[in-house]
Amino acid sequence: MVIFHASYTLNPGACDEASVTVSGQSVTGFVHANGRLSERIGGVKTYFVANITNTVVSFGTFDDNGVHPLGVTANGCKAGAYVVFSSEKGPV
Repeated sequence: MVIFHASYTLNPGACDEASVTVSGQSVTGFVHANGRLSERIGGVKTYFVANITNTVVSFGTFDDNGVHPLGVTANGCKAGAYVVFSSEKGPV
């Protein structure tokens, strides 16, 4: 299992917005952080893409309202996703 905590920032509380999407064999998202060093420029938006080659057997999202098995999108400063893999290929 891999967990994508899309809204994670090094400075707790710096998240202004975040989003994560699970689509096929990829997980994409961003976090807009407005921390001590970036507040002068309106914060920094950081994007990520994870392409998955192992067989996905389950996935879902989580947010302020809890865990959503088979969820494909989550938004907010507690947004994230998880992907569970088949063990047939070995370690991820």
